Amino acid sequence: MTPKERFIIVLNRNKPDRLPFTTHHLMPSFLKNYMNGMSNQEFFNYFGIDPITWVVAHDYSEELGEYFDPTHIEIGFLEARRVVSDNWRIQIEQLDGFDNPTQKFSIVTPEKTLSHLLQSNEHTTWQKDHLIKEKTDIDILAKYMTYPKCNVAEINRVAEEFDSRGLIRGHISVFEGFGQPGCWQDAACLFGIENSLLSR
Repeated sequence: MTPKERFIIVLNRNKPDRLPFTTHHLMPSFLKNYMNGMSNQEFFNYFGIDPITWVVAHDYSEELGEYFDPTHIEIGFLEARRVVSDNWRIQIEQLDGFDNPTQKFSIVTPEKTLSHLLQSNEHTTWQKDHLIKEKTDIDILAKYMTYPKCNVAEINRVAEEFDSRGLIRGHISVFEGFGQPGCWQDAACLFGIENSLLSR
């Protein structure tokens, strides 16, 4: 049974030759520091783990005035090309004077610029503050934010290339600059859990 067949049969609640075994994902810093810089697929082969491959591929709605951010060139780990519009532009400013690399991540809209600080190390990125600072900021998001779509052609291309080696995983993340997709994750990152619990 191939890894792909093993994953699919379990997802369909049937019995495989053995239980699939894989990872959620692999941190590049772990592979660099502890696995002599091997690739994800080399890691799976080395340990005999059922492989996965991540593909995060966004597309935009031209009819909504969306397009790929021409300033967003470098695509990092689990990052797709950024979708913007004339009413939803991203500006990133590198800041000095912090212990860790810090950037001010701003979303520029016709009514207001929303911003927060992001800090990073070799392992991850975290927020120093929240994007939504006032309750009315959520109205700005609702009015102007873009809605990235799945680039189906790119997903199919990767699936065909990966073939029977394993499972394809991915996501569509609406908010740039932090976290993972999902309404709870977005609420926690945009406004903060404590703020959400205590606000009225």
